[in-house]
Amino acid sequence: MFELQILPASPRQNESLFFVPVDFIEAHWPACHQYIDAWRGGGLRHWFSYDQNDKATHFLAGDAGFNEGAFSFGGGRHRTRWLIQLGLPEVPVALSDYCVQQISGLTALTRAEYGVLRLPLPVPNWKDNPARTNEPKDWPR
Repeated sequence: MFELQILPASPRQNESLFFVPVDFIEAHWPACHQYIDAWRGGGLRHWFSYDQNDKATHFLAGDAGFNEGAFSFGGGRHRTRWLIQLGLPEVPVALSDYCVQQISGLTALTRAEYGVLRLPLPVPNWKDNPARTNEPKDWPR
């Protein structure tokens, strides 16, 4: 397992990081017009923060919402779908206090502020990848 700390991609007041169960997301996301059924590549490099040696240190969680029974995103739907495709049982997202109240009545949430995201594969060191491609060709899609 490859472990990373978690940060919000776009820090905002009144938002906190939570792990949301994938089964809850899958049950409520299709009701949103932003729904995507698969991650097909691209963008991956921008979902992490890096140290001075281009080693990934943090995963940047997307901004999610929940309104009228629909799970939606203000940013981060592709990275969330990617995590789901990796087989994680829950994924980290940033949620407003209002959304936390709405979702908490329907499923269990776990705070992710100082949590660790465990990935079943390592994040490449982009410095060692002179082509600077978005993702390794052998990563699952």
